[in-house]
Amino acid sequence: MKNYAKMQSEMAHKPPGFIERYCEYIAKMCGKWYKPMLDVGCGDGRYVDHFRAHYQAVGIDKYSRDHDMYGDAEKEIPYPSNYFSVVHSKSLIEHTRNIEVVIMEMWRVLKPGGMCVMVVPDINAAKWNFWSDIGHYTPFNEAKLAQLFSYADFKCIECGQFTKWPHGWKAPVKGMLCATGCK
Repeated sequence: MKNYAKMQSEMAHKPPGFIERYCEYIAKMCGKWYKPMLDVGCGDGRYVDHFRAHYQAVGIDKYSRDHDMYGDAEKEIPYPSNYFSVVHSKSLIEHTRNIEVVIMEMWRVLKPGGMCVMVVPDINAAKWNFWSDIGHYTPFNEAKLAQLFSYADFKCIECGQFTKWPHGWKAPVKGMLCATGCK
């Protein structure tokens, strides 16, 4: 039987340049250049590699075979409190059963004044596709995602459709939500 994370990685078809442009866009949105950044649920680390152009980026994933990237956010993020200027996750929280633990751990490792960015599928736009992934447990809409950030005591919460893709992208991802919050 194939490892689920490996299967997802093999299925992840991104247009050429997608990851580089996505990481650059997130970096411009967050600022805090060349500061410590954590990518939670980093998979094989391909986004982390591109975030390193802008940050002192590291990633964790409970399915990682790389010892440096192993970490289970559903238990404890293996970094001290108030360590990162930016905490990012893309397509992670809908795969977790303990969402409250994950969001509180993300909040714990974020420095005061730091920014958390979370990108997830919007159940209202992706109903037909969301449940086709056997690893999806928790669907989100804008209200539920904003409520999650509020639960963790994030401030300056913004939540909405992730439609502000960089100009010129030929294949923007539709049906994604983005939430940001500061500690």
